[in-house]
Amino acid sequence: MEEKYMVNDVLNTSEETIKEYTNSILEIENEEFRSLIQSLREAEESFQYNLKNTAQSKGYYKKNQLISENKVEKIRKEFDLE
Repeated sequence: MEEKYMVNDVLNTSEETIKEYTNSILEIENEEFRSLIQSLREAEESFQYNLKNTAQSKGYYKKNQLISENKVEKIRKEFDLE
């Protein structure tokens, strides 16, 4: 398996892990345990951010395209955010 496919697989897995941590945090009532899961999520976010930067520098990952100002305005109007 090529390195870029492995990196993208790890990025996808990391994204899912962050989602699971977030969902868990919303349900946890024990503050100490909740804080622990929040710390794990933050560490995973940092890992993912660094891996994305490395992957981008190697050409394995491309950032999302910027949204045009027209699309931003349309979304603001749809959600009445003006």
